[in-house]
Amino acid sequence: MHRRGLSRRARLLTGTGAALGCLTLPLGALAQETGEARTLDAIEVEGTPIMVPGPSEGFTVDPTETTPPGVDSADLVSRKPGYSVNDNGPISGQVQHRGMFGPRMNVRIDGMYVNPGGPNWMDPPLHYAPSGLIAEVEADRGISPVSAGAESIGGSVNAELKESSFARTDTVRVDAEVEGKLRSAHRAGGGSGFVEAATRRHRMHAMTSGSKGGDIAFPGGEIEASRHERYMVGGGYGVRLAPGHELAVDVRHHETDDTGNPALPMDIRFFDTNILKSSYTGDTRLGTVTAELSYSDIDHRMDNVTLRDLGSANPRRVDAESTGIGWSLGLARGIGPGALRVGVEGHLAGHEMNIRNPRNDAFFVRNFEDVDRDRYSAFGEWSGAVSERVEVELGTRVTRVEMDAGRVATGAAPGAPPVQRLVNGFNSGDRDAGDTLVDATARISYAATDSLTLSLEGGRKTRSPSYIERFAWLPIEATAGLADGNNHIGRVGLDPEVAHEVSVGADWTTSTAYFRPRVFYRDVDDFITGTPFDDTPGTVDSDVERVSRANGDPTPLIYSNTGAEFYGFDVDFGYRFTERLRLDGQVSLTRAERTDIDDNVYRVPPANGNVRLTYTQPDWRAFVGTELAADEDRISETNNDPSTEDPRTAGHAIVNLGGQWSITEGADLGVKVTNLFDDSYEQQLGGFNRVPNSDVDQGDRLPGTGRSVIMRFKARF
Repeated sequence: MHRRGLSRRARLLTGTGAALGCLTLPLGALAQETGEARTLDAIEVEGTPIMVPGPSEGFTVDPTETTPPGVDSADLVSRKPGYSVNDNGPISGQVQHRGMFGPRMNVRIDGMYVNPGGPNWMDPPLHYAPSGLIAEVEADRGISPVSAGAESIGGSVNAELKESSFARTDTVRVDAEVEGKLRSAHRAGGGSGFVEAATRRHRMHAMTSGSKGGDIAFPGGEIEASRHERYMVGGGYGVRLAPGHELAVDVRHHETDDTGNPALPMDIRFFDTNILKSSYTGDTRLGTVTAELSYSDIDHRMDNVTLRDLGSANPRRVDAESTGIGWSLGLARGIGPGALRVGVEGHLAGHEMNIRNPRNDAFFVRNFEDVDRDRYSAFGEWSGAVSERVEVELGTRVTRVEMDAGRVATGAAPGAPPVQRLVNGFNSGDRDAGDTLVDATARISYAATDSLTLSLEGGRKTRSPSYIERFAWLPIEATAGLADGNNHIGRVGLDPEVAHEVSVGADWTTSTAYFRPRVFYRDVDDFITGTPFDDTPGTVDSDVERVSRANGDPTPLIYSNTGAEFYGFDVDFGYRFTERLRLDGQVSLTRAERTDIDDNVYRVPPANGNVRLTYTQPDWRAFVGTELAADEDRISETNNDPSTEDPRTAGHAIVNLGGQWSITEGADLGVKVTNLFDDSYEQQLGGFNRVPNSDVDQGDRLPGTGRSVIMRFKARF
């Protein structure tokens, strides 16, 4: 345990969360959090012979049918059409959808948003969902409906953790499940366990997970500071109060210890995280009422000396904390030929961050102090069949975001006068802001024939600036995991982003084949990204540039409202040759360009795809496949890492193979070999190495993992 003293806002949220949690009287969980009104196609994951006709608005991933190459749960969606992952570390991957990632993505766990604990997002939301305890992952393909949540400008992903279910009789039913995994290239081992007991009225469960691994191997050696260590324990209880009424409480504790982040300037020392959620569902005369209350608190430390051979250069330690309370209340009922869902919700977040020198006690910077970001939202959405062949979904959402920051301070440091002037300027300026956001979406699908469905969707989606984009007064690399190597400062007066998007698609499905393409275009007004601090980049003539130069970057960026457009296509396809043999694959292409200048948006993947051939028998299956990526030469000149000479990457094709064997009823063994031929390649979204004295040169693009044998054993009792 590494708990520290909490801030004023943190203490308030902690006390409120504890009190409300003890009452177990929820005020939230909208119907959309369970996804009950949307039909998501079940997409083949790793050779599972599943083929479902009908429109594909999204997909679900069953972790029992796939084995991600690493321990990061974000990898579960990385091979789906339009999706990829920004890899900042072994358990710090950020989901990317059609060029958008980080705070532009609405990523949740059991419908709950967990705001990351630190300013560089070393713990993005799926950090708190170990893959061995995930029941399924739901992801929207294209524009998220308004019911998926506020500020979902880039899309929505929801990881549903395993939970107990009610028994059919009053006799106690007990079930258990264990899973173990080994990964050779990561020198990693881990496992998870889940046990449940239930009757017709009561259910309860307990779960645990742990994983530990060394530095990751690639054909040229090892990636320094890429080890990981993470543990979790939790449980839950549910009760049927009366027919049609259920109350549930879930609690989890997560601990992450020394874990590397080679694409970032520091590594994880620890995350100590507590998560609590209570929920209620009830059938009433008005319709189905759903409610939820959730709470999280995260204590975090990172540094650049524990896992790195830094020598005498600029040792730093950062202590950060994050707290949040989420709530929602919703109603779903039939209206006409469809269903109406309405709801209100909110999320109250607090953040703090302090910088220290572990070799100089007099040095300190209170960088984010008593930062609050509060969000309140209401939505309405109707979906239904307006005719035998036409289905429609219409929705709108209004959101209010309010933000403020406390006074900052600094202690003794080199170049103290410029730093102190920045402190004084921030403390004397405006430190609060608010935005009102309006979202609207529309989707129509037309069943042209029994095997062909055409779809058209469009909408307006919005996002308010993050607390980092508004309140970062000190030029350092605190960028929500952007990992571009540039120092950034914020701008309090930023406008929210407004995106207008349209997508056209077709779903052709027969008994032996499917082909589901999507073409999309998204225009973003007031797109928030870093731009040169002034008109004379490279000429150090301001306090911001003087301090930034002392922090390693004489050409800092400032978050600004610009413009951007995103366009491209993604398609998934499959063909069944025989009852035993099938082919599945996908191809994705996203282009993202600034519209205010001639430049590309940073960290967007090139054209990529995968193809897999699967053979199945009743007790086993085997597959062979390849992952493909084109050359990456569309580079952001503005955000290019200043320490990198050539950020372009060559294309690659990586071969994987594996299989799964049902040993006995309830026990399975899976084996997978990734990068079969031990090819050398660079990860287009892996960032650049920031660790000295590694087998990867500083400033070079991080390489892909070498050949790795992955074994998984799973048993159910």
